[in-house]
Amino acid sequence: MQDEEKSLNEVIDDAMGVMSKFVVPLYQEDGRGRPSLYGSGFFVKAGEHHFLVSAAHVLETINANPLFYYIAPEIKRKLSGKRLLNPWQGDREKDPIDIGVLKLSGEGLPPYPHVGKVAIDVSYLRPGYLPRSGINYMLVGFPASQSHVNPALRQVAATAYGYRNCSIKEDEYCKHGLSPETHLALPLDLEVGFDSNGKHRNFPRPQGMSGSPMWILYDEDGRDDSQVLPIVAVGTKYWRKERLLVGTDVAVVIKMINAAI
Repeated sequence: MQDEEKSLNEVIDDAMGVMSKFVVPLYQEDGRGRPSLYGSGFFVKAGEHHFLVSAAHVLETINANPLFYYIAPEIKRKLSGKRLLNPWQGDREKDPIDIGVLKLSGEGLPPYPHVGKVAIDVSYLRPGYLPRSGINYMLVGFPASQSHVNPALRQVAATAYGYRNCSIKEDEYCKHGLSPETHLALPLDLEVGFDSNGKHRNFPRPQGMSGSPMWILYDEDGRDDSQVLPIVAVGTKYWRKERLLVGTDVAVVIKMINAAI
């Protein structure tokens, strides 16, 4: 039993190191002109095209308050390009899909070696991976509470965190107005988290993690999958009352990417 636990910790350690390379914190300027972490996103490459995937409620703010990320410790890149958001009227908090894709254009496309960020190939997005049960998932993103600004040194530091858990039971999805075909829901236990080095940490408040990828860490059913660590959903909601992290299946992302190419 001890050997199995050690093996799992090693898997998590290696996985976090890989996963965090694709995920980026997204900032906007606060009232003092300082960077404030607003959400998370991840880079996807389809052919020669590069995309940033996040939640729609994150990317829809681009026009009102421009978002940016860092391509080097002191170099920002404003989000620009063709933006696709799933159609919705009214408050995005009530949008059950809440997915946005930005086709990056212009200069300064991934990879970004100075900050260790690269794009994952679109083939690693695995839509409709069912059933949800019997699988261990990991959500990796940047909590706002773990972003720190040093105005004097003009430095910003953000720490990636991973949350690991199994899905709620298949028959519980309908109780929350969801379907396992379109969503992935993980029970939230704040005492189960991992930092970017794979070390166990209490999980911080998930604000700022909207737009984070949700990966399959390992499959307890032992299904043979040609891709290692596929992304199956995008984290979009934190339901505090229900203590759930809710994500949307990547089928929506793939449809948007195909429409943008």
